[in-house]
Amino acid sequence: MSWTGPEFRDALMSACQARPHLTGLTPRLGWYPYDPGLAHPESDFVAMGNIADTQDYAALGTNPSEEDVTIESLVWVWRPGVGDAVAAAASDRCLLVLDQIHQQLRDDHPRVGRQTITAKVARRMFVTRPFTAGTTGGMVAVVEFDINYRARID
Repeated sequence: MSWTGPEFRDALMSACQARPHLTGLTPRLGWYPYDPGLAHPESDFVAMGNIADTQDYAALGTNPSEEDVTIESLVWVWRPGVGDAVAAAASDRCLLVLDQIHQQLRDDHPRVGRQTITAKVARRMFVTRPFTAGTTGGMVAVVEFDINYRARID
């Protein structure tokens, strides 16, 4: 395969859904407007969307090429209510989800192409803020991050 991004993303999302701490989390395989929670603000979800890659082609013969891939991702957690306790609950859940994705990449990342050489979470940006879902006020915790991996491909 000459491009492994969608295969890696789909395999990672499936593996994450099997982790005990991630049950009930809605996966979204696509990207959304800047405020993705507007579609379903009351559900926790992980979105893995934009995929960018760079390939280093082999110089001679049948040597495999290598591909560096970035998958832009985010975790969205909304909790009804206000105050520090609600913000802390949303933040704790959001960071737990991110940690589970990190552990999945560390312990058993998807194998794509001939070989997945490295896989990691990178460029994290975390925010907690008020967010109204319909007529219900609440707190949302969002972490935007990249998943970077390098694969050897044909």
